[in-house]
Amino acid sequence: MVEAKKNERTNALKEVKRLCKEFGFTAGMLKGWLARGHLNTANTPKGRIRAGETLFKMFCIGCHGPEGKGLPSIAPTLHSDWVSGDREILVKVLLKGLGGQIKVNGELQNYEAAMPGFGPALGDDEIASILSYVRSAWTDAPADVTSAFVRKIRGAEKAKTGPYEASALWKK
Repeated sequence: MVEAKKNERTNALKEVKRLCKEFGFTAGMLKGWLARGHLNTANTPKGRIRAGETLFKMFCIGCHGPEGKGLPSIAPTLHSDWVSGDREILVKVLLKGLGGQIKVNGELQNYEAAMPGFGPALGDDEIASILSYVRSAWTDAPADVTSAFVRKIRGAEKAKTGPYEASALWKK
């Protein structure tokens, strides 16, 4: 179990480094921003949304695009029932990743690779911020994902390794 957790963290950090390189960020820049609290303003809903926008540009834009519309065969749109739906599912997806066929807005879709889990690389504040931003930017759902909520889900899911299968999370 410990070895599986180490591997999951190593893979997540490799993916973060790859994305940083692709978008011109260094891991040192990211670490510095997080350490100085530049991205951690998650104490208010507006603060979470502002921080979430920055984090989205760093971690999510490469696959989901600048407008959250997704990229064909890479990632689905964020203008979706997944994003406007159950917050717990969203937290699980961001923590652990997502694979398999996924039904988005009533359409069954396939993607080339699973979404990586960012739980080992991002803290509760950062995950809450990203999800608050995404929900506020592209759905009518409340941007009410808090650090405490993420922490609760992370604790409940700590034994889970690897990405979720979409069919296991979404029963609609």
